[in-house]
Amino acid sequence: MKQLIKMWPIPKIAGLIGAIVIPNAVGFLVSMSTREEVKGDWYMNLKKSPLNPPGWVFPIAWTSLYTTMGIASFMIYQVVVD
Repeated sequence: MKQLIKMWPIPKIAGLIGAIVIPNAVGFLVSMSTREEVKGDWYMNLKKSPLNPPGWVFPIAWTSLYTTMGIASFMIYQVVVD
């Protein structure tokens, strides 16, 4: 695997951008597929904890999480390649 990766080196900035874009894109697609269910009556009528954060927090939290996952995967890729 290491030899295969060295055969097709990816420029570092392109690799970093790809590593960040891919998990964010997948997360966006999944969120679009579940959007109607989350806005449905069953979810709105759930008895939620008073500690439940407001809805605007979730896109920020998930984007931050997916971005850091992408950066971490890029760092691991760099260790494997070097």
